[in-house]
Amino acid sequence: MTATVDGVPGEGVRGARPARIAGAIVGAISMLALAAASIPGAVAQDSGRAPAVADAFEADAASGGRSTDGWDDVEAVSVRGRDLDVDMLREIYEANGNQPIWVENAERSREVFRTLQNAHAHGLSPRAYHVEELAALLSSPDSASNAASGLDANLPEPLASVARLDAELLMTAAVGRYLRHIHVGRVAPRTIDREFDYDRRTIDLGDAVAEVAAAAEPGAVMQSYAPPSDGYADLVGILAEFRSLARDGGWPRIESENGTSDGGAIRPGSRDARVPAMRERLAVSGDYVPQRTSSNPAKGALSFNGRDFDQLRDRRNGNDAGSNRLRQSIGASADVERPEHDTAAWGRVDPALAMANAYAAVQSAGEGDPLFYDDRLAIALERFQRRHGLTVDGIVGPRTLEALNVPIEDRIEQVIAGMERWRWLPRDLGQGYGRYIMVNLAAFSMDVVEDGELIRSMDTVVGRPSRQTPLFSSRMTWLEFNPTWTVPTSIAVRDMLPNVLNDPGYFSRMGITVYGGWHQDSPVLNEEYLDWEQIGNDIRQFRLVQAPGPQNSLGKVKFMMANNFSVYLHDTPSRYLFDRTHRAYSSGCVRVEDPMWLADYVMGDQDGWSGLRSRMQSDWQTRRVNLENHVPVHLAYHTAWRDEDNSIQVREDIYGIDRAIGESLLELDGEGGRYALIMP
Repeated sequence: MTATVDGVPGEGVRGARPARIAGAIVGAISMLALAAASIPGAVAQDSGRAPAVADAFEADAASGGRSTDGWDDVEAVSVRGRDLDVDMLREIYEANGNQPIWVENAERSREVFRTLQNAHAHGLSPRAYHVEELAALLSSPDSASNAASGLDANLPEPLASVARLDAELLMTAAVGRYLRHIHVGRVAPRTIDREFDYDRRTIDLGDAVAEVAAAAEPGAVMQSYAPPSDGYADLVGILAEFRSLARDGGWPRIESENGTSDGGAIRPGSRDARVPAMRERLAVSGDYVPQRTSSNPAKGALSFNGRDFDQLRDRRNGNDAGSNRLRQSIGASADVERPEHDTAAWGRVDPALAMANAYAAVQSAGEGDPLFYDDRLAIALERFQRRHGLTVDGIVGPRTLEALNVPIEDRIEQVIAGMERWRWLPRDLGQGYGRYIMVNLAAFSMDVVEDGELIRSMDTVVGRPSRQTPLFSSRMTWLEFNPTWTVPTSIAVRDMLPNVLNDPGYFSRMGITVYGGWHQDSPVLNEEYLDWEQIGNDIRQFRLVQAPGPQNSLGKVKFMMANNFSVYLHDTPSRYLFDRTHRAYSSGCVRVEDPMWLADYVMGDQDGWSGLRSRMQSDWQTRRVNLENHVPVHLAYHTAWRDEDNSIQVREDIYGIDRAIGESLLELDGEGGRYALIMP
């Protein structure tokens, strides 16, 4: 059964069967019918009930007396063309005694509405929370009735009462949805990839909405359901800054004269036609701080390379605010020489200052050779490379050029995807243990955090794009020193088979024993009698075990945590990989840069550790040690954040996860919704 509530006079019920549908309304909102009787300012008819609700009851009786005792028979509710989540409404209203939640307090409703309007600040689409419909319902000419109810007293009485009902249901549906989205996320991780294996948060919507409704500052309570981590809060700020830059036109692409990205590397000390665009690009992102000139940029036309700053004004708000702000910023800062190494400002995006820098960059370049790649610009590029996890060499090679040319709109989508991922992580990252390990796969790094303080960061090697490290949260519970390594079948087929075909002595040389099967009592096979070319992919039938030793792929220790992918942290003999900037080389496990430091940290004061550590380093005997104090571990994927200098760090989407989340959100919002989310 579908219940439809519509606020159009005379169309309180839609379609060819108004009486029956009106009856359906009752099934959906019978509790509201009773509640509406107490709505202040409601037009009293039929024993004090709001007319539309009374009509609904009468229509229901006329249609045959269907039961009106709850939500049990209702499959769908539509209000003003919006299909609402019946299960959620049922949960919320039943938890709140089937009483109206919003219509009795206009100010509370308005604050809630403003919070919904501002959902884009959290990377959420306000359209998903019925703000257009609610805006119409909550229009507020000055009247006593509005002061009491928050609704338009000039509306015809039937509409006014229906409007109250509509507003009540829409507001409840909107708040419930907003709380669920900001707390749990819009997309279930496993619907994007089955290897996004986080335990999804839960939320009691009935209690949550009741908490909002009872709060003196309901907007603050709503936002408190967002992830409480500093990382999420940083993304809220970064999103606002990036959007502001986007409204001002973003940054230019760096292209060769033929309009392509070709043209070879740009090196310090060279002349290149792309240098002016490079200088402007880095100034907009806050990396380049130009030498100020004595000219007065507040006068005259502000333009360079065809970018007219007055056009930026037009792209922003359709008035002079942007241009005036820009001119004032330039005028105010034109005579101020910034320190050469004002690192506090590097990487921060103050849109007004960024545009001022872009203009000053043009002016200063005009006094010399604008095509010359000077030291000042090289410092700026190195800063950019450092902020993007690139090789810091001051050279615009292919990878750096690609990063420079990522449009600001793509960066915004990247931040929104990152906010969604934060909602997948536990709210308490330490989960009551006071400490945790956060592995950032996108940055090839790992942070150890205790009592909210960063204890140690170290580099990691993570899964290559074709063998991605999965995302999940777990707890480290035991360690194995001098471990053996049982080769997974996928690695046996993809890596071991080619190796042994090229080098028949490979297994012996690497200390790998071949067993005839996967049973523990399977016999050891003499590989001299094995024809690997004929065996081919059937190598998966054999159990390959690498003994502890200098060549063991897991090194001296592995750190174990329960998960569905046989993934763990471990040492590695391939230490040279840590010298590389890009470190996606493993088959899914995470190799850590300083495993013995990590072992010392997690073992702490555990009895016997000191002696065990000495023995473990002097021999190759395998030993397992259970941790007395477990450590939460999060395998996460952060492609944007602020570092300790408050600079914005950005990383390449090596696994395409940002893109996958963006596509999922696009399916929910449509192209128009996507644009509205990027540029609200």
